[in-house]
Amino acid sequence: SGIGRATAKAFAAEGAKVGFCGRRSELGRTVEREIRAAGGEASYLRADVREADQVEAFVNGVVGRYGGLDIAFANAGVEFSRPLHETTVAQWDDITRTNERGVFLAMKYAIPHLIKRGGGVIVCTSSSGAERARPAHAGYCASKRGVEGIVKSAALDYGAHGIRVNAVLPGTTDTPLVRPPGLSDEMWASF
Repeated sequence: SGIGRATAKAFAAEGAKVGFCGRRSELGRTVEREIRAAGGEASYLRADVREADQVEAFVNGVVGRYGGLDIAFANAGVEFSRPLHETTVAQWDDITRTNERGVFLAMKYAIPHLIKRGGGVIVCTSSSGAERARPAHAGYCASKRGVEGIVKSAALDYGAHGIRVNAVLPGTTDTPLVRPPGLSDEMWASF
């Protein structure tokens, strides 16, 4: 959804063969149909970025289907708003497993294919929250700062292999993750 959905559609519109994953099967199949209806090529494979075996199977499935990998976009993310002392351990673990570990797993399984291909690109979604903290977002800010550390280190590790690794740090973006349910366009624009 959100940034991932828009990115998958944009890549497909430019002629890329797009393989993407997510936990919500119905939404994934909907996005796949939308891309194909617009004349693009896309394959949705259900995978939870928190689970190593599912991420590995997803990456290998995309490579098997399309014959290789040129670009990887690690974008899955969750967030919640709660003061640090009210954050449960389960919430902290979920946000770091999704936002930070998910990037690690995506890169871990994509990089060997990019090396085999002779290079490529990895883009990871961090957040402006990694650089500018917000109240009641310690878990989110920490996880996105972690993404920056992973990206910087991987860029040094794999640049010699022809792999460019970057992070994008979007600010507040009108996505289902960010916009409260039922908030009108007028109200959103007033923020």
